[in-house]
Amino acid sequence: MLIDRNWLDRMPQTERDHLFVYRFVPTMGGGVFQDRTLYKGMFELFTFSVDGDKIHFNMPETKTEVTSAFTIEHVDGPKPFDLKLTIPDDPRGPHVYYGWQSETDRDGHLLEQRLHQ
Repeated sequence: MLIDRNWLDRMPQTERDHLFVYRFVPTMGGGVFQDRTLYKGMFELFTFSVDGDKIHFNMPETKTEVTSAFTIEHVDGPKPFDLKLTIPDDPRGPHVYYGWQSETDRDGHLLEQRLHQ
């Protein structure tokens, strides 16, 4: 459930709300972390591997490597989310992210559609 899903720290309410987004996409060679608003932001590419309940991040730009446990839980909110990803030793962002169980967003276009609703 970690793969090919947008993990957001919050659902923005305005076009200027700040949010963090993770995407883990091994078919593209790794993942991306976004620090953004609806229209502006920064991104960082990384590689990763998963071993059971642990994820190993390799951040090439900063030469940072971090291994952290992670959990994915079914939750009832905050709306509109029904999944919660927790990464206690997250190398970026707030450690808790939310997603949708029904989502399989292989190319990222569904995130942009949801953010602009």
